[in-house]
Amino acid sequence: SKSNTYQRFEDATDAEDACNSDFQCIGIHDESCDQLNSYRLCQKGFRTSLDEDSCIYKKTKYVSK
Repeated sequence: SKSNTYQRFEDATDAEDACNSDFQCIGIHDESCDQLNSYRLCQKGFRTSLDEDSCIYKKTKYVSK
């Protein structure tokens, strides 16, 4: 289910910045694990199935800008 992903980004840095400034964001989902053009933010409750070809980059720290 993609129901807990939102806001698509083409650039990883943009996705990271958005995630870091969004308290609802718990990580970034790379939809095809290719690090190309498709990153989505994940919110709490997001689960990815093991057979799904995707990568999750968990948010490890909160930054204040």
